Amino acid sequence: MGTDKAALLLDGQTFLERIVERLAGSVRPLVIVGRAEQVVALEKLLPNFPAIPRPEIIADRYADRGPLEALATGLETLAARGLQLAAVTTCDAPNVDPRLFLWLADRLGSQQQVIMPTDGKHWYGLTAVYRTACAVRIRELLEQGLRRIVDLPRHLPTTSVTLEECRVVDPQLQSFRNANTPEEYEALQSEFEQRKGRR
Repeated sequence: MGTDKAALLLDGQTFLERIVERLAGSVRPLVIVGRAEQVVALEKLLPNFPAIPRPEIIADRYADRGPLEALATGLETLAARGLQLAAVTTCDAPNVDPRLFLWLADRLGSQQQVIMPTDGKHWYGLTAVYRTACAVRIRELLEQGLRRIVDLPRHLPTTSVTLEECRVVDPQLQSFRNANTPEEYEALQSEFEQRKGRR
């Protein structure tokens, strides 16, 4: 993208601000994980929400290990607080629907560590629900050199759901719409304006 995706704007709000507002009523506590050099910038992106507890922003335990490190750090933080489940999303999915995570959590098998959507080709490990206890195994995998979240289903007991199944709570699959390129950002803005115009 060439810029910090959390700072991109949609309808006058940063992506990060929109995500926090959307999730705050259903997912608590909110923890934002970033690289150490991002923490100050992320703090500045968040306004003081009058009715929402301010999310905690923490840095990866180890640098340069990518999103899997952020996932491990976030799960470890929540596990240390006695929480058993974690909803995970990315900073570039501004229309994430909290109902998706509640629906996923209800379908997580008792013997499974993760419930992860898939389209049959790709796993959506950054739009998923994890047991915080699996942070131990993820940390082991990181130490062994694993870096790709999409490889987690080969190493963790995982329940899968299809994207089509997810439509029952997120009909347009907005939780999976992100912006990795300027073209995707432009398309996301255009779609938002079209939906806004139909209201």
